[in-house]
Amino acid sequence: MKIIFMNNSGFSKITAELTYVEQVKKLFDYEIWDISNMFGKRGIFQNIDEAQNIDSWDEFNSRLSAEVIKDQIIIITNMVQSAFSQIYRIIKRNKIIIIDTQKNNFMSFLERKSAFDFSIKMPLKFRIKRVINSFYPFRYFNKLIHYGGVRFDYFLSAYNFTPEEVKKFIKTHNVKYDEYIKSIKSSNPIGEKFILFIDSATYYHPVDYKKNDRNFNKTYHLKQLNAYFDSIEKKFELPVVISLHPCSVGHLNEHHFNGRKITYSITAELIQHCNFVISFFSTSLINVILSKKPSIIITSKEIENSDRLQQELSAFTLAKMCGFKIDTLDQPLLPHPIVDQIKYNNFIKKYLVNNNKKNYTNSEMLIELLRSLEH
Repeated sequence: MKIIFMNNSGFSKITAELTYVEQVKKLFDYEIWDISNMFGKRGIFQNIDEAQNIDSWDEFNSRLSAEVIKDQIIIITNMVQSAFSQIYRIIKRNKIIIIDTQKNNFMSFLERKSAFDFSIKMPLKFRIKRVINSFYPFRYFNKLIHYGGVRFDYFLSAYNFTPEEVKKFIKTHNVKYDEYIKSIKSSNPIGEKFILFIDSATYYHPVDYKKNDRNFNKTYHLKQLNAYFDSIEKKFELPVVISLHPCSVGHLNEHHFNGRKITYSITAELIQHCNFVISFFSTSLINVILSKKPSIIITSKEIENSDRLQQELSAFTLAKMCGFKIDTLDQPLLPHPIVDQIKYNNFIKKYLVNNNKKNYTNSEMLIELLRSLEH
C-alpha cells in the first residue's frame, strides 16, 4: 500500500505535522504532492524537501492513474472541501480512499457559534450567513450546489462539526493534540521567561485576505503592533517573542518587529514555556488551551474595518468560550490574562480530546485506520 500526502497550498513543515507524515512514512511507502500550482497558489508556503510539484491537471491525472496500476493508493490530506471538490472526480475515477485530517473545520464551527450571540457585534450580512449556516439542511444543500456534494471517505477529528462533508467520522483528538503532547517534554527554546505573540499573517495571507485592501494599512498596523509590544514588555518586564505564521516567512523579520526575536514552526513548544500568549487569531490557540496558558486576543479598528474581520469575530467567539482577555491596539488596557480553569476544561472535554483514547496519539489512531484499510 502506498500513501500519497497531498495539499493545494504547498506542503510546509507545519502541513507535514498536521497530516502526520513523519509517523506514517516509517511504516508505509509514500509520496508528498504539492498541487498548489494547479490551483494558482504556488509559493504560499515553503515546501519541505520531499514535496514533489505537480504542475498541471494532466500531470495529476496521469500520475495518479499510473500509481493506482502499481499499488493500492490512499490519499491523506488536510485540504478544505472547496479545493478537494475540484479533484474529487479524478480521485474517485481511480477508486482511491481519501482521509481528511482537516483542522476540525474549526473556523466554520466558531462562525456558527457566533450566529446567535448578539453580544458580538458584526455586520448584518455576516449575521445572516452565519445563522443560515447553523442549520444542517441549509449547509448540506449549499455544499451540494457549490461543491457537488462530494465527501471525504474518512474524517479524523475531535468533533464532527461538518457531518455533511464526510462519509465516516472517526473521533480522535484535535489535530493539534500530537503537537501538544510532543511539546510537553520540550526544553525552553528561548532559555528565559517570555511573552509569546502568535502571528496570524494579518497582511501576508493570500488564502484569506483580498489584495490591496484599502481599509488596511500595513505600515500603520505594524507600528501599532510594536507600540503594543513596547507597552506590554514594560508592564510585565518580559520580552515579546514572535512566532511567525507560515505565510509571513520570507516577508517579515526581526527588523519589522524592532529587533524582537523571530521564530518559525516551534509554536507548540513556545506556548508550553511562555508566560502568556498574545494573538489576533490562530488555530494554535488550541495548543494554548491544551497547555492551560493565559491569552490576550488583540484587535483594532483597522482590523475590524478590513477583510480580516471574519477571523477576528472567530477570535472573539473563542475568547468568550474560554475566558481569554480582549484588548485593543487603539486604546490598550494591557490586562493581566488568567486561565479560567472551568471554561478551559469544558472546552477541552467537549471539543479537543477524545477521553476514551487519551493514551493514543492521533498519529497512532491514523496508523490503526491505515492498517484496517490495507489489503
